[in-house]
Amino acid sequence: MNTLRNGTKTPKSLRGPTLFPCATAPNCLIALRNSTYKRCATGRRYGFVVLGPTILIRGQFNTPTKADHSMPDLSHDPIAQLRSRWVDLSDVDRAREIDTIHRSDVSINQIGRDLKISASLLRHLLLCLQASEEDQNLARRGQISTNELARRGQAAKKRRAEPPPAVVEARRKESASEGADLICNWILKEDLYGPDCIRIITDVCREFKIREENHSLPPLTKHASLPLNVLIQRSKPKRPIDAGEAALSWYAEWLCRWSFYAFEDAAVRDSALKQALERLSGK
Repeated sequence: MNTLRNGTKTPKSLRGPTLFPCATAPNCLIALRNSTYKRCATGRRYGFVVLGPTILIRGQFNTPTKADHSMPDLSHDPIAQLRSRWVDLSDVDRAREIDTIHRSDVSINQIGRDLKISASLLRHLLLCLQASEEDQNLARRGQISTNELARRGQAAKKRRAEPPPAVVEARRKESASEGADLICNWILKEDLYGPDCIRIITDVCREFKIREENHSLPPLTKHASLPLNVLIQRSKPKRPIDAGEAALSWYAEWLCRWSFYAFEDAAVRDSALKQALERLSGK
């Protein structure tokens, strides 16, 4: 520019100013020639202001921001709150906090990752809440360990999961009645009648009693996925059926095998055999 604001021409000594980089603003170029300059009040942002000549600015520079050392807001992050108070809480109170967060649809694995604690340890702590209030107070006072409290909590949880004794007994009676029907149907299907049926079932009951007293019964493996008719057929003795009196022993061995695997509860099995014996003997 060769004119000033009032329209007069700029003296030759001020024309064609030399461009100087601003000392505090690398992106600014200042036109200086035979002029004075000073730092202005906003010098940290715009560099130097020239009094007189025209200022040619290439661009403003970004003001460096100060690091924010203020405390983060934890009011809406329960996991962060728990992490900040973790060392001040007892194991029981930690378990209560974890349980509250978990009930708000946050998985145990996610809580563990945020707390940098294994999920298995968090689940171990949650077992403490299953114990009685009295046991929890003992743990708070340090009279029992956290592991002992978790063990008591596991036992209490198992007891609560079990149905009442009256319900268990009713289920056993129903299962025994159905088992007696199954045994009677198997007897009829194999064309066994009269005293032969009584002898077969009697021999089986005697065999179970002897083996239970001697603790010689084999380990009971579950066959829940195997249909019952398939289980019965697979339990058939491999040797050929004998003739005469020996045939009754062959059927008794077969019944002993499949009834052992078909009834996982020994009380239900014994009751089913007894009921089947009473039905076939007409009692």
